[in-house]
Amino acid sequence: MELVNCGRCGKLQVQRPDTLCKECQQIYVAEAQIVKNYIKSNPGATIMDVVQFTGYPMRRINEILER
Repeated sequence: MELVNCGRCGKLQVQRPDTLCKECQQIYVAEAQIVKNYIKSNPGATIMDVVQFTGYPMRRINEILER
């Protein structure tokens, strides 16, 4: 068993296939759903539109879209 830090909050955890702890994974899933729903409802939206709507940093939105 190897201990690693959560890729988002830094909390120490047992290594999992995902780099996020359970709490951050739940937050990520909720945020991803919001981003994807917005893009689905607004197909012509730019990344800046998504940033303004969600309030999430551009980096986080890019991470969501890359997964």
